[in-house]
Amino acid sequence: MTLRAIIVGAIVLAAPREAACWRMAEHRAIGTESYIAACERLAASKDRDAGTTQRYEVACGNLGTTAFLYGQGTSVSGDFVSEPGELLSVLGASTATSRTNYYKLALTNGAHFHPTATREWREIHKDAVDGALAASREVGVEQLQAFEQAFAESAFADHFLHDSFAAGHMGFDRPGSSVAASKAFHDEWNERGRRVANRRGQIWITYGDGYLDIPQNRDARRRVVAASAESVYGVVAAFVLGTRDPEPDYEVWREVPFAIDDQELLPTFESLFRGSEVLTRPTMLPLLAVKRRAEKDGILGAWSSFTMGFEDADHPIGAIVFGGDLLLPGLGTRIEVGAGIGLEDSARHVRFAVDGGFVKGIALSFSGLVSHEIDAGVLLVAGTDDVDVVPRITYRLNVEAGDWLVRPEIGPAYDVSSAELGFYVGIGIMKVLSASGGGGFY
Repeated sequence: MTLRAIIVGAIVLAAPREAACWRMAEHRAIGTESYIAACERLAASKDRDAGTTQRYEVACGNLGTTAFLYGQGTSVSGDFVSEPGELLSVLGASTATSRTNYYKLALTNGAHFHPTATREWREIHKDAVDGALAASREVGVEQLQAFEQAFAESAFADHFLHDSFAAGHMGFDRPGSSVAASKAFHDEWNERGRRVANRRGQIWITYGDGYLDIPQNRDARRRVVAASAESVYGVVAAFVLGTRDPEPDYEVWREVPFAIDDQELLPTFESLFRGSEVLTRPTMLPLLAVKRRAEKDGILGAWSSFTMGFEDADHPIGAIVFGGDLLLPGLGTRIEVGAGIGLEDSARHVRFAVDGGFVKGIALSFSGLVSHEIDAGVLLVAGTDDVDVVPRITYRLNVEAGDWLVRPEIGPAYDVSSAELGFYVGIGIMKVLSASGGGGFY
């Protein structure tokens, strides 16, 4: 078992119930409606012979049920199953209902975000169209099997097309951001909505996961269904009519969001004076442009710390504190402060404790599941007669499960009162409440 598998498995056990994607019912609704629309459009075609009639029955017969299956396929693709073939396999039938598999995929889901989402759709959609066209030349069981494969590939591809319309899936560097920062950024914009434009120059506000059917999202909903219907039509028409029509692909290309108001979420400190976001530039800019990563900003939680000198092992100092972090504008550094109970000499003396410092991120591992930081801080433990002051510099490792962090840290410390060098260890559980960043480089 690899280290990555161990880390992902541990995170899955602690992961929250929601992750970053359109909700299943939303994907299913978009997929179902788009399949019905594509088949109804084909039904109006006047070029019908015995062959096309037979193939239309295969693709669009029992339309309500077939469309539901298509919608269900889009809802689990990419989130529960990792490739189109799993939609047709025994293994896929199991993983499609596995919450564990969902978190394995959702916690490392960069392909669901711009600019990768539209590219992912293109690659898999092309395979679906090619497969549908090849299926049109087969007969009998071979044709049924070949179309079933194209059907699964199309459903899988359209999941990523749906995601490309979600507000929280655009405007930042998802692969360069940690899991917790990405989720906080994603959730913020899904709820607020973003102003987007397509290649036709049409502008609208689009919302995201959990907000598909709110009144404010009516126009955006119509657009994602229309684009998805064009995608489905391209596949089903290739099968039924036996020819490839490139126009549906171009229609998707014209309709999908292409540019946004390139807003940067400001750190909480800065937003107190300037509002919660600022336009990087006062024009709509392409989603394909290089974006800044999202940063963890507002964080709350509890942590326990312990420090002891290398020579005086009989005088340990510990603390259990509650507090949080805020990002300092322009520095990429968080300030962290917590207060709670101080413990000295094996908990024989209970005192007041304050722990705080400055935290700087240095690297990400495992697709942002693990973030690495340096913490330069001070632990103060005060009694009635004296105060222990213990500055430190520690290495911190954050294991990120959605918007939750488990953060062990260790490093050298110095007890000022005893003038002794020692070590500091800590463990915390934190929740990321907000993110900052995003926007482009100019």
